Amino acid sequence: MRDNLSNDILNEISLKNGEKLILRKPKVEDAENMIKYLNLVGGESDNLLFGKDEFRLTVEQEKEYKSWS
Repeated sequence: MRDNLSNDILNEISLKNGEKLILRKPKVEDAENMIKYLNLVGGESDNLLFGKDEFRLTVEQEKEYKSWS
């Protein structure tokens, strides 16, 4: 399993508290949580092209997008 994960890791950062933050490529199963996150942060910034709850891709559309990216 670690070998599969290592192909997806973009960066590893050691935090001040000793924990490790691992940035990895998104997976298809992340689609729903990514949409929830984007809809949340849309209301926290004027620098995005969408506002709170305005990210309009469905989970299926996001999964389709992630399957080829």
